[in-house]
Amino acid sequence: MLSLVKSLKPLMKQAKRYDRLNLRLIESQSSDAFAIAGGHLLITRGLLKTCESEAALVGVLAHELSHLDRGHLIIPLKQLKLARQPISFQKSMMWINLVTRPLRPEQEREADSDATEWMMAVGYSPRELASLLNRWDQQQQQTMPWMQFIPGFVKTHPNPGKRSRDVLLAADKLKLKFPEATYVGAQNLRQLTPKAKPQLP
Repeated sequence: MLSLVKSLKPLMKQAKRYDRLNLRLIESQSSDAFAIAGGHLLITRGLLKTCESEAALVGVLAHELSHLDRGHLIIPLKQLKLARQPISFQKSMMWINLVTRPLRPEQEREADSDATEWMMAVGYSPRELASLLNRWDQQQQQTMPWMQFIPGFVKTHPNPGKRSRDVLLAADKLKLKFPEATYVGAQNLRQLTPKAKPQLP
């Protein structure tokens, strides 16, 4: 996964702020990803299982990198002091709860927009990110059907179904700029072999 992050980093406008980006895999079955001020990316085992392709994973990583790049992760001073301390990943989920906070829906939309463009810039199909968001939408409808009646501006994240459609619309506008953004890499993800190495279907 670190090689995927490295392929995306040059696309960040503020890349020079981060001499190093730290990526950690969290042993949790929840499907989630977090970016934390200071250049930390945390990905759960559950998210890897939810992603059905390398392209979808790249979309998630690009989304989280965008939060760092756009400065969405300004956190209270008390939490910032904690973020500067060495991370104990034995208590990683507790640490996540302390140093993360909900982002505004418009910030999530900005991150989705960046993720779409960045993943296309490095050759990945944005349809895989849209498909992942659509699956989350279907899961949400099954487990929390009441969510559809809550106005978008009061949700932590915009409706994933709408996010999926917005990704496809953005991708359609960018397809002439990135005509080779078609790589999926489903088998690559299963074998944990990044696109930079021998490409698989």
